[in-house]
Amino acid sequence: MLTLLAILFFTGAVWALGRNGQIDFNGGLVLVGLFLFWQSFHMFDVLKNNVRQGTSLGWTLPIDLALLAIGAYGIYVSTDWLVNWTSHIHTGFVSAKYLGWLSGWLMVLPNALLAIYYSWRGQPETVYASQVGDSHVSIPLCIAFIRCITR
Repeated sequence: MLTLLAILFFTGAVWALGRNGQIDFNGGLVLVGLFLFWQSFHMFDVLKNNVRQGTSLGWTLPIDLALLAIGAYGIYVSTDWLVNWTSHIHTGFVSAKYLGWLSGWLMVLPNALLAIYYSWRGQPETVYASQVGDSHVSIPLCIAFIRCITR
């Protein structure tokens, strides 16, 4: 239920920041801040559950964080490249006109690969939770990165 409310909240935040027809650099920073707050909220929830169950985060956490940082940097670089490349193209689907769609696909494809992996492992509950949980941050994050990059 909290995730569904978050979808409405993030959608409302994007709508409110873009009411004048554009989201400026500061609006992009607000959306990135909301994203980081939401992720810290989830991290706190995981830590709280681990304390209740008497478990720890595990020895692979530094490796997971390093892989996450590499992936985030890859998305940042590829989104920057996409913005620079498409800003010079004005016709067709791969053009500045459809930059939002193209950046959305760029950020959704890694999530889709994770969904395929967990489906293959026979963990559909992880796939459902991941797709619903990430859907409310993907669109605002795409818009925020585009605004911060094209400053």
